[in-house]
Amino acid sequence: MTVAGRLEIPADTRALLFDMDGVLIDSLAQDIQIAADLLSPYAGRPVEVPRELIQRWFALALDDFWAKITAELGLALKPTELAEIVQRHTEVRLHAVPIVHDGVREIIDAARQIGLSLAVVSNNPAADIERMLAACALLAGFDAVVGNDQPGLARKPAPDPYLAAAARLGLPPGDCAAIEDSVLGLESARRAGCFTIGVATGASSYDDLVHSGLADVCYRDFRGEG
Repeated sequence: MTVAGRLEIPADTRALLFDMDGVLIDSLAQDIQIAADLLSPYAGRPVEVPRELIQRWFALALDDFWAKITAELGLALKPTELAEIVQRHTEVRLHAVPIVHDGVREIIDAARQIGLSLAVVSNNPAADIERMLAACALLAGFDAVVGNDQPGLARKPAPDPYLAAAARLGLPPGDCAAIEDSVLGLESARRAGCFTIGVATGASSYDDLVHSGLADVCYRDFRGEG
C-alpha cells in the first residue's frame, strides 16, 4: 500500500506511529542554532557545539541530551544548572512555531482518508508534544500522543513507547508502521514488533539508518517525486 504516493507500508497496516522531532518537525535545525547560546553562559565562555555532536544525541529526551552534550564537551555542570538549561531549551521549543518537514502533511491527510489510525510517539513530555503540534496545526490529525512522562514507561530504545501507542489505539504492534529518524528510535519500534520505517530528516543519516539493520524500509525524505 502506498500513502500519498511516497510512503510504502504493508497492505494490512492499520496505523502509522510517528516520532516527532526529526520526523514530523525540523527541531534539529533549531537545536543546532540555539545550543551554543544556551550552554555558553554556564560554561563562562563562548562554547561551540558541533553539529555532529547535537545530531548524535538528538533522539534523546532533553535531560539526557544535555547530559551527553556537556559530558562530551568536558563541562562539569551542577545538576541544577543542567536542569536550568533543559528548562530554557523547553521554553524555546514551546514558544517557537515548529517547521513541518516537507511531505508530512500530505502523508497525514492521505492516511486519514484511507482510514488509518495515527499516533505520535516521542521522547518528550506529552503536554509539550501537544503544544508543539498544535502550534503547527498537526495535532488534530492524531488519535493518540505518547510521551516520555507516562508512569512506568521506559524511554526509547525500550519498546515501551510503541507498545503503549499500539495499545492506546487498540491494535497489536504488528498492525502498526513506525516512522523514525534515528537508530535509537528504530530499535524501540523494532523491539515492539512494528513495521519500521527510517527517514533521514533528523538524527541519523540515510546510510546509518540502512546499515543499522533495524529499518524495513528507508527514505531520504518524504518530499515525493517531482
